[in-house]
Amino acid sequence: MPSLIDKTGSIPIYGKVSLANFIDWLVTICLAAIIISMTALLGGIRPETHFKILPLYVVLLFLHGFWLALTKNTSSRISLIPIVFLPFIVWLVLGNLLWNSVSWRGWQSLVYLLEAFLFLWVFVNNVRTRAHLVFIIVALLTISLVAVYNGFFQFFHNPSFIVSTQGEPTITLSKLYYGQATGIFADPTSLAVYLLMLLPIPIIATVVRRFSFLLRALFGYIAVMLLICIIFTQEVWAIFTCIPVFSLIAWLCFKRAKLRIYFTLILSTLYLGLASVFINLTPSFADNIESSLVESIEGTRLKVWIESLRIAASSPFLGKGAGSFSSQLEQSSRLSTVNYWQTPHSDIIQFILEYGIIGFICLALPLWWIISRAYLRFKQEPLGHRLKARRGKWMPMNRIFLSVALSSICVLFFCCILNKVFVLPAFTLTGALMIGVLVKLSFANTFITPYGQRWFYIYTLLGLFSGISFFVTGRVVLEAQAHEAIATERLNQIVAKQVHISGNAALLDSIFSKYYWATMLCPRHVDAWVGLSAVQSLKAYQRPDEAFRIGLIAKEYALNATALSQDYWRGWAQLGVANALCGDYFSAESAFKKALEIAPNNSNTNYQWGAFLSHFPERRAEAISAVRRSLEINPENQEARRLRQKLILL
Repeated sequence: MPSLIDKTGSIPIYGKVSLANFIDWLVTICLAAIIISMTALLGGIRPETHFKILPLYVVLLFLHGFWLALTKNTSSRISLIPIVFLPFIVWLVLGNLLWNSVSWRGWQSLVYLLEAFLFLWVFVNNVRTRAHLVFIIVALLTISLVAVYNGFFQFFHNPSFIVSTQGEPTITLSKLYYGQATGIFADPTSLAVYLLMLLPIPIIATVVRRFSFLLRALFGYIAVMLLICIIFTQEVWAIFTCIPVFSLIAWLCFKRAKLRIYFTLILSTLYLGLASVFINLTPSFADNIESSLVESIEGTRLKVWIESLRIAASSPFLGKGAGSFSSQLEQSSRLSTVNYWQTPHSDIIQFILEYGIIGFICLALPLWWIISRAYLRFKQEPLGHRLKARRGKWMPMNRIFLSVALSSICVLFFCCILNKVFVLPAFTLTGALMIGVLVKLSFANTFITPYGQRWFYIYTLLGLFSGISFFVTGRVVLEAQAHEAIATERLNQIVAKQVHISGNAALLDSIFSKYYWATMLCPRHVDAWVGLSAVQSLKAYQRPDEAFRIGLIAKEYALNATALSQDYWRGWAQLGVANALCGDYFSAESAFKKALEIAPNNSNTNYQWGAFLSHFPERRAEAISAVRRSLEINPENQEARRLRQKLILL
């Protein structure tokens, strides 16, 4: 039986038989596991989903350090290019420490950014062969097919179905998205962005001459499935975005102008024809198009963009800080908003608002340098070359990889202008992967790492220490955010159903416990202190005879919130509630007025002010006016509706 190992000591695909190569494959598998897990866990949008991913980073950094300890001679060269992104990370940290009014959210953004940076660093310095890179790309396409399967199942069978890859927590699909493909993200927009990012991979693999006929047919089938699933998301902007994607792919893959034009026209005509067939056969599609033009979420997008730029103009160089967009918009003095605007649906605008011009430069300059260098490398690559025992010219693999990465980066940038992308950490990882491909193919590894027995232990221990340190600190930050987010969701549910009035006291205690743990893990978490005060205040409904004592405890929590952030309306509004429970109406009115001064066009602020005034018969007209203003801003505010009915009846 012939040996699998050739004369050079290598195995086909696997590579050289050595411990260093074995560790490199383990690193590659770990990178693939991270990006697959992040994507499958709702794109990593919920902080608690990262609890399953952070241990993978411990393994990844340990293996990376162990691999560095094993490499020697020319293989010990590594790339320092990822370091160019460190100034942006430092800028984010400075913002959280010095001027970010919601720094507890900024630390969460820092953890997500560090995940992408560590992924980029290890990817650039490991993943040494094409086989490693192909393995990761195949893994990425595999999870995309899972998303496509889920989208097809939602469209044809069960509109509320979400494939059970995300584990905990259990997610129920919003009825707003019934009939639309949401994939594994529970959001059609996120699925559309994800498919658009990956679309160049199968299309380029199909149209260029490199692979066998059967393999090209398989990639063509995958491309058709992705395109159809984009239609099933019923996102009009995504369907039309496919046209410039076709044009970009044609420009990268063909040299002759006629071929580029014919390819774009033919593919665009076929795709738009297919989309029109599904639109005509799907009545809900027309309804979604009409609602997207009429409903407030889409109808006010331009106003939100304008207001976001105005807010950014108030601090153009420093920005407002990471994670501050929603709080800044809630407190706008010019625009009436509802609390669900967590993003302006334009990453570029959100980035400028949160990080300012300096932050933009810190990130844009390294990206421009890498992309421009990669484009020059792409132009130097021949369009085709001859292979042994094969007729005609075949496109080099380096040109294929560069075409895929450049087109995916362009699609990402285009989506960043029109919609939300990097709100999902999985998309940030995918972007880091594509940037890593450009770095690997455009820059040489120039830094030679020291080698020796002493350095063997240094690299190994440094990798292990880095992984454990990142796990511990990241876990603390994300666990605090997770406790607060889950507690807030449950609190909103019981308030909406009025369970707090006559329900089980143990339910409030469980919510209180989650807020408490959030404050223990992150003492500067203002939202958690506000939540503690709110839960404590609700106990007065079940024990009205203890209202004063309950109010004193709630006041203490609210004072902690206002001391930590003087410019956050939630803390002042909750302080007003707590003071009212204590019977200190003068202080309560001052706190509510402070909240109104900070967020005059917020529905909840006006409702709470009206609820306070409703206890004074002589100020009934003011209360009615405040409640009407609350409903003008948000007609779906059920508490304000109930209060208005009560005031009218009185």
